[in-house]
Amino acid sequence: MPVLTAGQLKKLTWAVFKKLGAPVEVAEIMSNYTVDSHLYGHDTHGLISIPRYANDVRVGRIDPHARVEVLRRGPATALLDGKRGFGYVTATKAMEIAIEIAKQEGVSTVGVTNCNHIGMLWGYVKTAVDQGLIGIVLCNSGPEGGGGLTAPYGGTRSFLGANPVAWGLPAGEMTPLIMDMSTSIVAAGKVSLARDKGERLPEGWILDTDGRPTTDPDDLLERGGALLPFGGHKGYSLGLLVEMLGGILTGYGCAYSSDFAGGNGTLMMVIQIDRFVPLEQFRRQADDLLREIKKVPPGPQASEILYPGELEFRARKIREREGIDIPVRTWNRVTELVSELGLGLEELLA
Repeated sequence: MPVLTAGQLKKLTWAVFKKLGAPVEVAEIMSNYTVDSHLYGHDTHGLISIPRYANDVRVGRIDPHARVEVLRRGPATALLDGKRGFGYVTATKAMEIAIEIAKQEGVSTVGVTNCNHIGMLWGYVKTAVDQGLIGIVLCNSGPEGGGGLTAPYGGTRSFLGANPVAWGLPAGEMTPLIMDMSTSIVAAGKVSLARDKGERLPEGWILDTDGRPTTDPDDLLERGGALLPFGGHKGYSLGLLVEMLGGILTGYGCAYSSDFAGGNGTLMMVIQIDRFVPLEQFRRQADDLLREIKKVPPGPQASEILYPGELEFRARKIREREGIDIPVRTWNRVTELVSELGLGLEELLA
């Protein structure tokens, strides 16, 4: 299994995106976000996605030169058109505007339509947290042409998207609380990652095309099976909420529909804390809460009590020090792309 440093990964991905026609500033955002995905342990949104993005550029699904357009902007809201550019770039701009509005108005809600895949939601909410704000991001998702990815509770075929949702809240001395999760039991990217590692799936993740439980990743990725919602009816209900807010409210459309364009209909919300309580009071009480929860005695299945965000920050420290493992199948597809683009792999990794 190849191991890359963050610097090598940054140089490689920047060169690939630049060769795909991305302007310098776009290649910078795309490469930074790819590297961060790996550093924080979200390998499902790193190198594994790049061959797909390259193909999307080639067939015209992604316009590397697209510029985000503000369609409407009110006192506390905005609606953006991503113009089918790279989703990371569109979502980065959307969070910038959401933060700007929240600092003016106290809260903001920004919708994004006509947007390609925006990757892990973690980084967008962290951008708000880094400025002492609360960030919330949700989006519907699914393949071009509809059909969805996730079965409704009790159903036997896909209908909803995997429909991730993320939130981030700052603390003081403690690691901030940041959660990024799919409303399906697992993100489709984890199924892809398991296949690249040559692994079977745990039972209870997916159904085959006949609605039967299966552990074969290709039953989802190649044969059109379905993810299951997390937590039964609860995850299903949350997935419906995200479908309506990310898909219908933004004007993007729903994942089940035959005219669904793929990508992510996205809604972002930012809250300025000191419009409610002083920021330092919030940070202090957040620290108290997080310290106390970690004092709860762990049961036999756990060595310690963790809260959302801790594992990612720990992963970053480890991976900055020890490097980033890339599954062989993922690496083979990326190196094939590098060769097709006429780039020198040895030079990029030097």
